[in-house]
Amino acid sequence: NTRAAGWQVLEVEDFVNVNCHDDAWIWKGGHAFCTGKPTGVIRYREPLKNFEFTCEWMHKKKGGNSGLFVWATPKSINQLAAGKGRLPHGIEVQVLDLGYAEVYTKQHNKPADWFTSHGNVFPVGPVKMTPPETIDLTGHQLLGTWYYDSHSREITADGFCILRQGDELIWKRPCTSQSTTTLTFEGNLAHTLKGETLHIEGRYQAKKR
Repeated sequence: NTRAAGWQVLEVEDFVNVNCHDDAWIWKGGHAFCTGKPTGVIRYREPLKNFEFTCEWMHKKKGGNSGLFVWATPKSINQLAAGKGRLPHGIEVQVLDLGYAEVYTKQHNKPADWFTSHGNVFPVGPVKMTPPETIDLTGHQLLGTWYYDSHSREITADGFCILRQGDELIWKRPCTSQSTTTLTFEGNLAHTLKGETLHIEGRYQAKKR
């Protein structure tokens, strides 16, 4: 692991087990592995203020569902530690495999239309959250629908990016910052126009039809 100026790589000793089984988490080779059984929480060793956090994640099976709480009430954490409940009240960032919708529909035989996708931020429990105002993108040169592989991303004048696979809606995210050639959407997803090609997240290249 390397430590860039101003950043700290988090290790096993940086976390406290709140209500997980002792074998739920394994730290190996600079990675953290979690069984997810039963549902539980680990927390950072001390309260933080004004922080930036970045991580890479993956689910080992289709339809995996998890989340990262960027804030949780001390009361709910104390209740979990006392054996009451499994998840805290707070603000969660969704960590959801895109196959979850298909798995949920098959298991429950009803539409999977009540949950969000990975990267979305939402309040849990009685906690309230005021979402940021959207950015007006009227007249921006990235407006319209961009296509790559079997996906499309529609950028709308009211400040949203809508990801679809074919006709299936995957997610809808608000714009968080803009420049002449770049739009960044919730989750720090950068979309940069180079010539007639839209470069997405440093991974994909899309064009209009």
